[in-house]
Amino acid sequence: MKKVMLPFLAAVLLLTMTGCRRRIVADAGDAVSETVFQPVPAAMDEQGQQVPDASRKPDPAERKTEIDPDGARVDETIAAEGGETVEQAADARAGEKLTVTLDAMGGQCGTASVTVRTGGVYGVLPTPTYTGQSFQGWFLNPEGGEPVHPVTVVLEDGDHTLYAHWTTRTEFVVTFDPGGGRISPYSAQKTVCSGDVYGQLPEPLRSGYVFLGWFTEPEGGVPILPAQMVTLTDDQTVYAHWEYSPVDYWSFVLRNTTQKIFDCQEVAVYLELEADRVSMAYAPLLADAGVRNIAGQEDAPITDDWVKDKKPDVIVKLAEDMATVPAVKAAMERRFPDARVYVFPTEAVQGTESRQLYWKLRLACVCYPSYYDRLDLNAVAGELDIEP
Repeated sequence: MKKVMLPFLAAVLLLTMTGCRRRIVADAGDAVSETVFQPVPAAMDEQGQQVPDASRKPDPAERKTEIDPDGARVDETIAAEGGETVEQAADARAGEKLTVTLDAMGGQCGTASVTVRTGGVYGVLPTPTYTGQSFQGWFLNPEGGEPVHPVTVVLEDGDHTLYAHWTTRTEFVVTFDPGGGRISPYSAQKTVCSGDVYGQLPEPLRSGYVFLGWFTEPEGGVPILPAQMVTLTDDQTVYAHWEYSPVDYWSFVLRNTTQKIFDCQEVAVYLELEADRVSMAYAPLLADAGVRNIAGQEDAPITDDWVKDKKPDVIVKLAEDMATVPAVKAAMERRFPDARVYVFPTEAVQGTESRQLYWKLRLACVCYPSYYDRLDLNAVAGELDIEP
Protein backbone atom coordinates (compact mmCIF):
# COMPACT_ATOMS: atom_id res chain seq x y z
CA MET A 1 0.00 0.00 0.00
CA LYS A 2 2.81 2.41 0.86
CA LYS A 3 4.54 1.73 -2.45
CA VAL A 4 1.36 2.66 -4.28
CA MET A 5 0.66 5.85 -2.27
CA LEU A 6 4.11 7.39 -2.55
CA PRO A 7 3.98 7.93 -6.36
CA PHE A 8 0.38 9.15 -5.99
CA LEU A 9 1.28 11.78 -3.40
CA ALA A 10 4.23 12.92 -5.49
CA ALA A 11 1.92 13.41 -8.46
CA VAL A 12 -0.54 15.41 -6.39
CA LEU A 13 2.26 17.64 -5.13
CA LEU A 14 3.49 18.19 -8.67
CA LEU A 15 -0.01 19.10 -9.81
CA THR A 16 -0.38 21.58 -6.98
CA MET A 17 2.90 23.30 -7.77
CA THR A 18 2.34 23.47 -11.52
CA GLY A 19 -1.29 24.56 -11.35
CA CYS A 20 -2.45 21.69 -13.62
CA ARG A 21 -5.90 20.28 -13.38
CA ARG A 22 -6.09 16.60 -12.51
CA ARG A 23 -8.49 13.63 -12.65
CA ILE A 24 -7.77 10.72 -10.35
CA VAL A 25 -9.69 7.46 -10.47
CA ALA A 26 -9.39 5.06 -7.54
CA ASP A 27 -10.99 1.76 -6.89
CA ALA A 28 -12.83 0.78 -3.76
CA GLY A 29 -9.66 -0.58 -2.25
CA ASP A 30 -7.90 2.79 -2.46
CA ALA A 31 -5.55 1.41 -5.13
CA VAL A 32 -4.88 3.83 -7.90
CA SER A 33 -6.09 2.40 -11.15
CA GLU A 34 -5.76 5.55 -13.38
CA THR A 35 -4.24 9.01 -13.09
CA VAL A 36 -4.72 11.54 -15.87
CA PHE A 37 -2.80 14.86 -15.92
CA GLN A 38 -4.50 17.69 -17.85
CA PRO A 39 -2.34 20.83 -17.94
CA VAL A 40 -4.33 24.07 -18.19
CA PRO A 41 -3.51 25.63 -21.55
CA ALA A 42 -2.25 29.18 -21.23
CA ALA A 43 -4.25 31.92 -22.98
CA MET A 44 -2.34 33.57 -25.83
CA ASP A 45 -2.74 37.02 -27.33
CA GLU A 46 -2.56 37.85 -31.06
CA GLN A 47 1.25 38.12 -30.98
CA GLY A 48 1.58 34.70 -29.38
CA GLN A 49 2.43 36.08 -25.94
CA GLN A 50 1.08 34.33 -22.89
CA VAL A 51 -1.68 36.18 -21.06
CA PRO A 52 -1.67 35.81 -17.25
CA ASP A 53 -4.45 33.60 -15.86
CA ALA A 54 -7.14 35.95 -14.48
CA SER A 55 -8.36 33.24 -12.12
CA ARG A 56 -5.04 33.08 -10.32
CA LYS A 57 -5.06 34.74 -6.93
CA PRO A 58 -2.75 37.76 -6.79
CA ASP A 59 0.41 37.72 -4.83
CA PRO A 60 -0.13 39.17 -1.32
CA ALA A 61 2.51 41.78 -2.07
CA GLU A 62 0.44 43.15 -4.96
CA ARG A 63 -2.48 45.53 -4.48
CA LYS A 64 -4.63 47.83 -6.57
CA THR A 65 -3.41 51.39 -6.72
CA GLU A 66 -5.67 54.42 -7.11
CA ILE A 67 -4.40 57.11 -9.48
CA ASP A 68 -5.74 60.68 -9.44
CA PRO A 69 -7.43 61.83 -12.67
CA ASP A 70 -4.65 64.34 -13.23
CA GLY A 71 -1.96 61.80 -12.40
CA ALA A 72 -0.59 63.96 -9.61
CA ARG A 73 -0.28 61.17 -6.99
CA VAL A 74 0.44 57.44 -7.44
CA ASP A 75 0.90 54.83 -4.70
CA GLU A 76 4.34 53.23 -4.79
CA THR A 77 3.16 49.64 -5.30
CA ILE A 78 5.21 47.00 -7.05
CA ALA A 79 3.52 45.25 -9.99
CA ALA A 80 3.92 41.60 -10.94
CA GLU A 81 7.41 40.12 -10.97
CA GLY A 82 9.34 41.12 -14.03
CA GLY A 83 7.10 44.16 -14.76
CA GLU A 84 7.47 47.91 -14.08
CA THR A 85 6.17 49.69 -11.00
CA VAL A 86 2.67 51.16 -11.01
CA GLU A 87 4.21 54.59 -10.47
CA GLN A 88 6.34 54.13 -13.54
CA ALA A 89 3.29 53.12 -15.54
CA ALA A 90 1.43 56.20 -14.29
CA ASP A 91 4.39 58.41 -15.18
CA ALA A 92 4.22 57.14 -18.72
CA ARG A 93 0.53 58.02 -18.93
CA ALA A 94 0.39 61.31 -16.96
CA GLY A 95 3.61 62.91 -18.03
CA GLU A 96 6.72 64.18 -16.32
CA LYS A 97 6.65 65.66 -12.84
CA LEU A 98 7.48 69.37 -12.88
CA THR A 99 8.29 71.84 -10.14
CA VAL A 100 6.45 75.15 -10.43
CA THR A 101 7.99 78.04 -8.49
CA LEU A 102 5.54 80.68 -7.25
CA ASP A 103 6.90 84.23 -7.49
CA ALA A 104 4.66 86.55 -5.42
CA MET A 105 6.20 89.60 -7.13
CA GLY A 106 6.62 91.62 -3.95
CA GLY A 107 3.79 89.97 -2.04
CA GLN A 108 3.89 87.17 0.49
CA CYS A 109 2.96 83.56 -0.24
CA GLY A 110 3.09 80.71 2.25
CA THR A 111 3.93 78.18 -0.50
CA ALA A 112 7.14 78.57 -2.49
CA SER A 113 6.43 75.90 -5.11
CA VAL A 114 4.04 73.17 -6.19
CA THR A 115 4.43 69.93 -8.14
CA VAL A 116 2.42 69.31 -11.32
CA ARG A 117 2.60 66.92 -14.27
CA THR A 118 2.81 67.64 -17.96
CA GLY A 119 -0.64 67.09 -19.42
CA GLY A 120 -2.30 67.42 -16.01
CA VAL A 121 -3.84 70.57 -14.55
CA TYR A 122 -2.40 73.12 -12.14
CA GLY A 123 -5.13 72.59 -9.55
CA VAL A 124 -5.93 75.07 -6.79
CA LEU A 125 -3.02 77.41 -6.18
CA PRO A 126 -2.38 79.45 -2.99
CA THR A 127 -3.52 83.08 -2.71
CA PRO A 128 -0.71 85.51 -1.82
CA THR A 129 -1.15 88.83 -0.01
CA TYR A 130 0.28 92.25 -0.63
CA THR A 131 -0.59 95.31 1.48
CA GLY A 132 -2.32 97.94 -0.64
CA GLN A 133 -2.67 95.61 -3.64
CA SER A 134 -5.41 93.37 -5.05
CA PHE A 135 -4.36 89.92 -6.25
CA GLN A 136 -5.32 89.32 -9.90
CA GLY A 137 -4.08 85.74 -10.25
CA TRP A 138 -1.07 83.63 -11.27
CA PHE A 139 0.42 84.11 -14.74
CA LEU A 140 3.12 82.40 -16.81
CA ASN A 141 4.68 85.78 -17.60
CA PRO A 142 5.68 88.56 -15.19
CA GLU A 143 3.54 90.96 -17.23
CA GLY A 144 0.55 90.35 -19.48
CA GLY A 145 -0.78 87.03 -20.69
CA GLU A 146 -3.66 84.90 -19.55
CA PRO A 147 -4.12 83.87 -15.90
CA VAL A 148 -3.53 80.28 -14.82
CA HIS A 149 -6.73 78.72 -13.45
CA PRO A 150 -7.12 75.48 -11.45
CA VAL A 151 -8.26 73.70 -14.64
CA THR A 152 -5.52 75.11 -16.87
CA VAL A 153 -3.62 72.23 -18.54
CA VAL A 154 0.15 72.10 -17.94
CA LEU A 155 1.76 72.49 -21.37
CA GLU A 156 5.31 73.30 -20.22
CA ASP A 157 7.94 70.59 -20.75
CA GLY A 158 10.14 71.53 -17.82
CA ASP A 159 10.24 73.27 -14.45
CA HIS A 160 8.89 76.82 -14.69
CA THR A 161 7.67 79.81 -12.67
CA LEU A 162 4.25 81.39 -12.15
CA TYR A 163 4.07 85.11 -11.37
CA ALA A 164 1.52 86.92 -9.21
CA HIS A 165 -0.13 89.94 -10.83
CA TRP A 166 -1.37 92.85 -8.71
CA THR A 167 -3.38 96.04 -9.07
CA THR A 168 -3.04 98.97 -6.71
CA ARG A 169 -5.91 99.21 -4.22
CA THR A 170 -7.41 102.70 -4.17
CA GLU A 171 -9.48 103.47 -1.08
CA PHE A 172 -12.77 105.37 -1.20
CA VAL A 173 -15.18 106.50 1.49
CA VAL A 174 -18.84 105.53 1.07
CA THR A 175 -21.32 107.68 3.04
CA PHE A 176 -24.77 106.27 3.82
CA ASP A 177 -27.66 108.76 3.72
CA PRO A 178 -30.61 107.17 5.61
CA GLY A 179 -33.13 109.38 3.79
CA GLY A 180 -35.36 110.12 6.80
CA GLY A 181 -34.42 106.97 8.68
CA ARG A 182 -31.96 106.43 11.49
CA ILE A 183 -28.50 104.88 11.28
CA SER A 184 -25.78 104.32 13.86
CA PRO A 185 -23.01 106.93 13.70
CA TYR A 186 -20.52 104.04 13.56
CA SER A 187 -22.19 102.74 10.38
CA ALA A 188 -22.68 106.06 8.59
CA GLN A 189 -19.48 105.65 6.56
CA LYS A 190 -17.41 102.78 5.20
CA THR A 191 -14.03 102.52 3.46
CA VAL A 192 -13.92 100.33 0.36
CA CYS A 193 -11.20 99.57 -2.19
CA SER A 194 -11.34 99.39 -5.95
CA GLY A 195 -11.45 95.83 -7.19
CA ASP A 196 -13.05 94.58 -3.97
CA VAL A 197 -16.76 94.12 -3.25
CA TYR A 198 -18.80 96.45 -1.05
CA GLY A 199 -19.32 93.73 1.56
CA GLN A 200 -21.79 94.04 4.42
CA LEU A 201 -23.91 97.19 4.29
CA PRO A 202 -25.72 98.81 7.24
CA GLU A 203 -29.51 98.61 7.55
CA PRO A 204 -31.22 101.81 8.74
CA LEU A 205 -34.51 102.07 10.63
CA ARG A 206 -37.52 104.20 9.88
CA SER A 207 -40.79 103.79 11.73
CA GLY A 208 -43.67 102.93 9.43
CA TYR A 209 -41.48 102.22 6.42
CA VAL A 210 -39.93 99.17 4.80
CA PHE A 211 -36.26 99.51 3.84
CA LEU A 212 -35.74 98.77 0.11
CA GLY A 213 -31.95 99.06 -0.03
CA TRP A 214 -29.16 101.50 -0.88
CA PHE A 215 -29.15 103.35 -4.20
CA THR A 216 -26.82 105.70 -6.03
CA GLU A 217 -29.45 108.49 -6.15
CA PRO A 218 -32.04 109.82 -3.66
CA GLU A 219 -34.73 108.79 -6.16
CA GLY A 220 -34.14 106.17 -8.79
CA GLY A 221 -30.52 105.33 -9.41
CA VAL A 222 -28.78 101.96 -9.31
CA PRO A 223 -28.96 99.65 -6.27
CA ILE A 224 -25.74 98.93 -4.37
CA LEU A 225 -25.41 95.28 -3.32
CA PRO A 226 -22.93 93.62 -0.89
CA ALA A 227 -21.47 91.36 -3.62
CA GLN A 228 -21.09 94.23 -6.12
CA MET A 229 -17.56 95.10 -7.32
CA VAL A 230 -16.25 98.55 -6.39
CA THR A 231 -15.46 100.52 -9.56
CA LEU A 232 -15.30 104.01 -8.06
CA THR A 233 -13.07 106.87 -9.09
CA ASP A 234 -14.05 109.10 -6.15
CA ASP A 235 -15.80 108.98 -2.76
CA GLN A 236 -19.49 108.03 -2.95
CA THR A 237 -22.78 108.78 -1.17
CA VAL A 238 -25.54 106.18 -1.33
CA TYR A 239 -29.17 106.77 -0.35
CA ALA A 240 -31.71 104.65 1.50
CA HIS A 241 -34.96 104.03 -0.35
CA TRP A 242 -38.16 103.37 1.58
CA GLU A 243 -41.69 102.15 1.02
CA TYR A 244 -44.43 103.50 3.25
CA SER A 245 -46.33 100.84 5.24
CA PRO A 246 -49.54 102.12 6.87
CA VAL A 247 -49.73 99.15 9.25
CA ASP A 248 -46.13 99.66 10.39
CA TYR A 249 -46.59 103.41 10.69
CA TRP A 250 -49.80 103.42 12.73
CA SER A 251 -48.57 100.56 14.89
CA PHE A 252 -45.56 102.70 15.70
CA VAL A 253 -47.79 105.71 16.51
CA LEU A 254 -49.84 103.54 18.85
CA ARG A 255 -46.83 102.06 20.65
CA ASN A 256 -45.02 105.37 20.90
CA THR A 257 -48.05 107.16 22.33
CA THR A 258 -48.77 104.27 24.69
CA GLN A 259 -45.34 104.68 26.28
CA LYS A 260 -46.11 108.33 27.03
CA ILE A 261 -49.50 107.42 28.47
CA PHE A 262 -48.08 104.93 30.94
CA ASP A 263 -45.90 107.71 32.33
CA CYS A 264 -48.94 109.91 33.02
CA GLN A 265 -52.17 107.98 33.46
CA GLU A 266 -53.81 104.63 32.89
CA VAL A 267 -57.41 103.90 31.98
CA ALA A 268 -59.12 100.75 33.28
CA VAL A 269 -61.27 98.92 30.72
CA TYR A 270 -63.69 95.98 30.97
CA LEU A 271 -63.97 94.03 27.70
CA GLU A 272 -66.97 91.74 27.34
CA LEU A 273 -67.41 89.30 24.47
CA GLU A 274 -70.66 88.64 22.61
CA ALA A 275 -71.81 86.40 25.45
CA ASP A 276 -72.72 88.31 28.61
CA ARG A 277 -70.28 88.17 31.51
CA VAL A 278 -67.54 86.47 29.46
CA SER A 279 -64.25 88.32 29.09
CA MET A 280 -60.61 87.69 28.10
CA ALA A 281 -57.72 87.54 30.54
CA TYR A 282 -55.46 88.88 27.79
CA ALA A 283 -56.73 90.93 24.88
CA PRO A 284 -54.33 92.57 22.38
CA LEU A 285 -57.03 95.16 21.76
CA LEU A 286 -56.51 96.47 25.28
CA ALA A 287 -52.80 95.79 25.71
CA ASP A 288 -51.75 97.60 22.54
CA ALA A 289 -54.06 100.52 23.24
CA GLY A 290 -52.29 101.20 26.52
CA VAL A 291 -55.19 100.44 28.88
CA ARG A 292 -55.53 98.15 31.90
CA ASN A 293 -57.73 95.06 31.51
CA ILE A 294 -59.59 94.52 34.79
CA ALA A 295 -60.55 90.96 33.79
CA GLY A 296 -56.92 89.92 33.69
CA GLN A 297 -56.21 90.67 37.36
CA GLU A 298 -57.77 87.64 39.04
CA ASP A 299 -59.61 84.39 38.44
CA ALA A 300 -62.93 85.37 40.03
CA PRO A 301 -66.31 84.63 38.38
CA ILE A 302 -67.50 87.68 36.46
CA THR A 303 -70.73 89.22 37.68
CA ASP A 304 -72.16 92.68 37.17
CA ASP A 305 -71.42 93.53 40.80
CA TRP A 306 -67.84 92.29 40.38
CA VAL A 307 -67.38 94.62 37.39
CA LYS A 308 -68.93 97.57 39.26
CA ASP A 309 -66.58 97.01 42.20
CA LYS A 310 -63.61 97.33 39.82
CA LYS A 311 -64.91 100.71 38.64
CA PRO A 312 -63.71 100.51 35.01
CA ASP A 313 -63.44 103.85 33.18
CA VAL A 314 -64.67 102.32 29.93
CA ILE A 315 -66.70 99.22 29.07
CA VAL A 316 -66.33 97.69 25.60
CA LYS A 317 -68.94 95.18 24.42
CA LEU A 318 -68.36 93.08 21.29
CA ALA A 319 -71.19 92.51 18.82
CA GLU A 320 -71.01 90.13 15.88
CA ASP A 321 -73.88 91.84 14.03
CA MET A 322 -73.31 95.60 13.90
CA ALA A 323 -76.99 96.07 13.05
CA THR A 324 -77.72 95.22 16.67
CA VAL A 325 -75.39 97.89 18.09
CA PRO A 326 -78.14 100.23 19.39
CA ALA A 327 -79.90 97.42 21.22
CA VAL A 328 -76.67 95.94 22.60
CA LYS A 329 -75.48 99.32 23.84
CA ALA A 330 -78.82 100.07 25.52
CA ALA A 331 -78.70 96.73 27.35
CA MET A 332 -75.15 97.38 28.58
CA GLU A 333 -76.05 100.87 29.79
CA ARG A 334 -78.89 99.41 31.83
CA ARG A 335 -76.47 96.97 33.45
CA PHE A 336 -73.81 99.63 34.06
CA PRO A 337 -75.55 103.01 34.24
CA ASP A 338 -72.52 104.91 35.53
CA ALA A 339 -69.97 103.69 32.95
CA ARG A 340 -69.02 104.83 29.48
CA VAL A 341 -70.14 102.01 27.18
CA TYR A 342 -68.93 101.41 23.62
CA VAL A 343 -69.85 98.62 21.24
CA PHE A 344 -67.11 97.29 18.91
CA PRO A 345 -67.45 94.60 16.23
CA THR A 346 -65.99 91.13 16.79
CA GLU A 347 -63.32 91.92 14.19
CA ALA A 348 -61.70 94.16 16.81
CA VAL A 349 -60.20 91.00 18.33
CA GLN A 350 -60.53 88.48 15.47
CA GLY A 351 -60.17 90.49 12.26
CA THR A 352 -57.23 91.11 9.97
CA GLU A 353 -54.15 92.95 11.19
CA SER A 354 -55.33 96.18 9.58
CA ARG A 355 -58.82 95.95 11.09
CA GLN A 356 -57.57 95.12 14.56
CA LEU A 357 -55.14 98.05 14.34
CA TYR A 358 -57.94 100.43 13.38
CA TRP A 359 -60.05 99.46 16.42
CA LYS A 360 -57.04 99.73 18.74
CA LEU A 361 -56.56 103.30 17.55
CA ARG A 362 -60.26 103.97 17.95
CA LEU A 363 -60.20 102.69 21.54
CA ALA A 364 -57.11 104.81 22.24
CA CYS A 365 -59.01 107.87 20.97
CA VAL A 366 -61.86 107.04 23.36
CA CYS A 367 -59.62 106.50 26.38
CA TYR A 368 -57.01 109.22 25.75
CA PRO A 369 -58.62 111.95 23.63
CA SER A 370 -56.00 114.53 24.56
CA TYR A 371 -53.23 112.38 23.08
CA TYR A 372 -55.11 111.53 19.91
CA ASP A 373 -57.02 114.76 19.34
CA ARG A 374 -55.46 115.25 15.91
CA LEU A 375 -55.92 111.69 14.72
CA ASP A 376 -58.28 111.42 11.74
CA LEU A 377 -59.69 107.90 11.96
CA ASN A 378 -61.29 108.17 8.51
CA ALA A 379 -57.89 108.97 7.02
CA VAL A 380 -56.35 106.07 8.92
CA ALA A 381 -59.01 103.69 7.56
CA GLY A 382 -58.28 104.96 4.04
CA GLU A 383 -54.56 104.26 4.43
CA LEU A 384 -55.28 100.82 5.86
CA ASP A 385 -57.69 100.20 2.98
CA ILE A 386 -60.65 99.27 5.20
CA GLU A 387 -64.13 100.59 5.87
CA PRO A 388 -64.29 102.72 9.04
